[in-house]
Amino acid sequence: MTKPTKKLGLIVVNFALLVWLAGLTVVTMEAQGPSTNYAGYSAVWSSQNPGPCASNGSFYICPSGEFIDATQVGGTDLCAMINTALKNAISNALKSVVVDARGVTTLGCTSNPFGSLNGTIGSTVLLPPGIITLSASTWMLPANTRIVGEGTDVTVLSASSGTALQMGLSSGSATGVGIEDLTINLGSGGGTAIENLSAADLSYVRRVNIIASSINTTGLQIDSNAKNSGPYTEISFSGPNSGSPTGNYFCVYIAASGVTVKGITCGGSGTNNFNSAITINSYNDVVEDVTITPEYETGVVMLSNSDVGNNAVVNVTGASAGTVVICPTGLVGAAAACALSSGDSSPMDISLLGISTGTTGTFSILDGVPGVYLSDSYVAMYILGEAVTVNSTTGVQGYARFTTSPNTITWGAGSGVPTTNCSSTTNTKGSLFSNTSTSGSALYVCTGTGTDGWYAIPTIP
Repeated sequence: MTKPTKKLGLIVVNFALLVWLAGLTVVTMEAQGPSTNYAGYSAVWSSQNPGPCASNGSFYICPSGEFIDATQVGGTDLCAMINTALKNAISNALKSVVVDARGVTTLGCTSNPFGSLNGTIGSTVLLPPGIITLSASTWMLPANTRIVGEGTDVTVLSASSGTALQMGLSSGSATGVGIEDLTINLGSGGGTAIENLSAADLSYVRRVNIIASSINTTGLQIDSNAKNSGPYTEISFSGPNSGSPTGNYFCVYIAASGVTVKGITCGGSGTNNFNSAITINSYNDVVEDVTITPEYETGVVMLSNSDVGNNAVVNVTGASAGTVVICPTGLVGAAAACALSSGDSSPMDISLLGISTGTTGTFSILDGVPGVYLSDSYVAMYILGEAVTVNSTTGVQGYARFTTSPNTITWGAGSGVPTTNCSSTTNTKGSLFSNTSTSGSALYVCTGTGTDGWYAIPTIP
């Protein structure tokens, strides 16, 4: 096996140039596969000649495709250069490669840089700073493909309309697709900034800013075939400053199970009137650390479909009508968000932790399943369990539920008898209180009647 003794890829990135600088004559190359196109390859020193290498007597200088400089390959623009570099790598039988396009200055893109690749290769593409104009095609990222910018607001992908970035292809499933450290500017035509069509495990998005010029724009859409993908972290979506959407557009839409979305800012300005910021239409999903501006009527919405449940929503702040909505509910401000529900099955096994209205919100939680609407500015915990059914004739009698809110049915505990008067409101009727002291009854129930509304449940002998 060839053992490289010194890599010069970071110093001289062009193989032919390195040979010239060393004062060597390029020897006849021994092809490794069907192609001998090594433009842009880095170079390594070797004590043996695995071919094709340039000889200097006691050592050889050989091309290495681990790191390819896209400025050294053919192509009329950035996308063409990336595509050529990847095709050359495939023809040279490489399994994975880093394409360094950070030095490319022709930033227009008239094609999909990952299109027509007749082979499978894992790639990381390093994008240059500046505004990259996507004038014709969606970038469709196949399996094991990562694109990495120079940073948000440093590397900017600009598209006038449609879908800017697509994770996975239309046929089959993919894994290992990543997008990070860039900004997507979607123009007046609207559309979707990032759509995960079919990229599942080990696929992610992180540190991405999305700027929408049209109200009819979705920031991140995770389709049903993108199961167990993520995490999707540190994403900022900013909408335009006027208008109302003419269709169903979101900051984030989740239709895949096993997804984690964390550290999201859903923003707007002016007189926008978005229906919902984040809509969940699946199960086993986690949404965490979300800030939502008042331009969204509702924050995180769980639709009333048969496959919605076992979801957790943690540390969410904002929205004007309701921070978290569990459909169905016809309450003003949430009805439009719930209209996307395609069935009459209620979501169950929902955990809500750290839900806040922010400074302008009306309701922290709108739970349309049992019909609980909490206007608390902050709710530490709200758990919706499963339906309670006595028999097939009577149907559902209620739902298992627990919350720390004092404004609805809850279960408290303390040493001594309960001191809070529960007779003045019917919202807390049915609440329980466990007495941990040795005196008094062990359990009390709020009946809403009598002096203070509490009734001591007798101890069973």
